[in-house]
Formats: sequence, structure tokens, C-alpha cells
Amino acid sequence: GSEYMAARSQGNGPLDDAPIDEEELRAAVEASGLSPTRCSALAAPLFAELSLSPHLGSVSDVFQVLVVLIEDGLLGRAEAVDLSKRVHRLLSANRERRDGCGRRRPAGGTTATQGTACSPAVQPSALERLAWAREHKSDADRFERDYAHQLTTGSRLVGLRLQQRPFSALGFASTVWDSSVVLSKAIERWAARGSAGLAGKAVVELGAGCGLVGLTAAALGAHVTLTDLPENVPLLAANVSANRDAVAPPGKPPQTLQARSLDWTAPLPTDLAASADLIVGTDLFYHGCPVEDLASTLASLARPDAEAWLAVGRNRGGLDAFLAASLGWSSRLADRATELDPLYQLEDVDVLVLRRAGAGLAAQRPRRLIFALCGQSNMAGRGSLLEAGVAAPPPDARISAFSQEGGEEERWRVAADPLHADKPDKAGAGPGLSFARELLRRGFAQEVGLVPCACGGSEMARWEEGGDLFEAAVKRVAASLGEGDTLAGLLWHQGESDCGDASLARS
Repeated sequence: GSEYMAARSQGNGPLDDAPIDEEELRAAVEASGLSPTRCSALAAPLFAELSLSPHLGSVSDVFQVLVVLIEDGLLGRAEAVDLSKRVHRLLSANRERRDGCGRRRPAGGTTATQGTACSPAVQPSALERLAWAREHKSDADRFERDYAHQLTTGSRLVGLRLQQRPFSALGFASTVWDSSVVLSKAIERWAARGSAGLAGKAVVELGAGCGLVGLTAAALGAHVTLTDLPENVPLLAANVSANRDAVAPPGKPPQTLQARSLDWTAPLPTDLAASADLIVGTDLFYHGCPVEDLASTLASLARPDAEAWLAVGRNRGGLDAFLAASLGWSSRLADRATELDPLYQLEDVDVLVLRRAGAGLAAQRPRRLIFALCGQSNMAGRGSLLEAGVAAPPPDARISAFSQEGGEEERWRVAADPLHADKPDKAGAGPGLSFARELLRRGFAQEVGLVPCACGGSEMARWEEGGDLFEAAVKRVAASLGEGDTLAGLLWHQGESDCGDASLARS
């Protein structure tokens, strides 16, 4: 308050143009039920911040002032939300009377409208952003009524309507979260500025919930697959079906639009492997979520020059672990001033932008990395998936093995255990396929080729230069290499054949 009075005395405070009346503000603070002492502590700094706004359309972030008071212990979060709403009603009334721009913001209900359309110099305040935020709305708005959302694509206004349901014991995917609104509006903004280029692109949404982000991408011309856990798919599929006509491009063939189940901890369906130009998702980093599996799924979904746009809310306990597991990606936060919608953004929601190596680097990266698999039975594979009760991962077309079947010549085939045929009656799972899948997950290769050379029970002498297994491996690897292939390494797993002779151990 004293800072404001000093500025006012120097002619720098727009007292005559203040966006809110001081007495009205004080009345709103008092009506919030706070004690007189706390009201006096709050009213002056609030009015000072509001009055020092440079123009009527750019009201100072009152909610952020309240956040400071929360940190100082003067105000609880629930009290801050209630007070922010009261002050917002006053601001809205004054803007409607005095704002020559004539903007109207969604002051309540369950609707998100078009983004900021006024002068670029007119920026919304935190209170205006808080007006559309859904986290503190009524249960009816969040779980019972449909959520209505508007977006613009070209000259066309698209309206989406999404069913919502109460939370169940299975999770929290049945309401439209603030993060999904922020990301949807950011995608709309990027597309309007020509930077997204979503028309005709393949988009996959992870943890889609009600499906807002994926349906927004579909309305902007993308081919979209919306995914979530099996128990969340019925609501997701219903929203996809209900909005299919709304997002279809007029006068053009309908784009691909589907809802399907996807569990990050399970092998990725083969038809989704390397299928996505853009991967989107919101609130994926809750503490305890399988973020390493999420990173693996992301890498398996992505094409070489893919991007991922992931909205991150307050619950981000797994974010650091996810970033540590997301090798082969560059990451940054979307710029709030240029990439997020001015109105539809919140202080506790960021948009994480991940990018693969890109077309230029992808062109320099070897098409296929070749690894020779050498050693004894541990490499050849003796593990029985059937006895262990483990389902074999589905084949991945990006992983091949140079092998012989049915008397045919050796050639490249889609890899599957058992990779080796050194002892057919004992053949099982070895480490080769797991290694190849991890390389792909981390973005180190576009394809991986495995050359099985191991032989169970073999002594080290047979693997020395001039030994029969050494020479056979050299010959097989040379025969396997094709155009674009790079011999990247040799995997060795040796067992116990030489351990029974002390002289061999010492040699």
C-alpha cells in the first residue's frame, strides 16, 4: 500500500483509471469471512496491485498476490480461491462497463471458448485464467454435466461436447482436467500460427481420459489414436463417437480417429510401433506412475523426427525419473508468451516439448545396427517363458535376426525367441531381444539386427582367432551386412565350460 501511495504521489499510479473501486474491493475482502485484521492486511496490497495495472485489459495477477500471502501464512488456499472469485466478479463488471475492446471471458459453467482474440498488447490476468479453471468448480460441472469446448480451425468454429463421470476406484480419467484444456488451446494456437502443421499427421494421445486433446488434434486435421487403460476406454470411445462428425473436415474424406486401450507396462502393439509424428498427453507424471515404461512407450511410438507435447500439472513427482529415462530426446518447456494461449494457461501447468533427433540427424544415423551374439548357452538362450508363466512380447518389425529356417539359406527375418538353433531341444529365450528392444526404446537406432553365433557348452579356445566358432561368426556377420547396416558391437555371455580345469583358469 505504501509503495502504491508513493507511486500515486509521483503521478505513476493510474488512480483515475483503476480497474476496480477501492471500497468495492474492501467489501469483497470483508465478505469472504476473514477477520478484520486479515482484511486490513489483504485489501491494501490487492488494491495497489490492481491499480498499478498499465491498462484495463491487463489486470495485475491478483491470485499471484494471494499466493504470496499463502506462503506467508496469512491466507489458506481455499480462502484464496474464494476471494479470487469474488474479486474477479468485480473486475468482470468493470471491464464490461469500461473496456473498449469488449472482450468477454468465460466466467463460469463448463465451457471453454475461443482463445484470446483482442489486441496482442491486452493480456489476461491470473484471475481471468482462474475463471475458466475447472479444479475448483462444482462436482456437477466436473462429473455430471457435459464439458463443452470450442476451437477454431481456419474459418471453421468447432464445438466439442465431452461426457464426464464421477471418479471410480479405477482412477481419475473421467473428468476434463485443467492441463488438458491448456494443452488443447496451445495446440490450437500453434496450428493457427502455422507452426504445428497437424493436417495429415499421425497423432497418438496417451492417457487420453475424456479425449479433449486428441479430439482437438483431429479437428485440426490429424489422424488420431486416443489411448488409455482398458477400464477408461468405454467413456473415451463414447466421446470419440459423439464428436466424430464435429471434427470431420467438411468436404474431405474422414481422417482416422479411434479409441483403444494401451498399457505402458505391456508390449506395444505392432501396428503402433514407429507410427506417430506427434505424441500428446496430460498429467502423466504422478508419483508412482510407471514413468520408465512411459518413456519406453514414447520411444517405441515415435517416428525418427517425432515430437511429444506433454502437459505437466502440479502432480509431477515422476517427471525427473521420466526425463532420466527419455534418452534420445531433447526437452524444453513451451514458452508461455509465444506458444501458450494467453488466457488458457495456469501457473502450475507447464507444457513439456520433446523432440527426437530430427530428420537431419536421423538421416545420419545408421539405418540398422548389427550385433553379433556370441558365447555359450546363456547367450544362445535356455530360458523357458512357458515354464516361467511369462508371455512372449509380440514381434517388432524393427528387430530382425539373421537365421536359417527349414533348410533355407540364412537371411534376415523378424526376430523371435528362440534366436539360436545350436541345440534345438533346449532352445529358449536369451538376452538378445531384450537388448534390442532397449536400444530402440532409448532412441539409439532405427532398426536392430541380431546375428546369432553362440553355441552351448563351447570352450574359450573355440572362440579364439582361428577357432571354428570364431571363424563361423566372422563369416556369418560378413554375410549379414547389407547397405545401410553398421556392425555396432558384439554381445558375449560365457558360462562354465572352462572352469573345471585349473590350468585353463590360470592361462
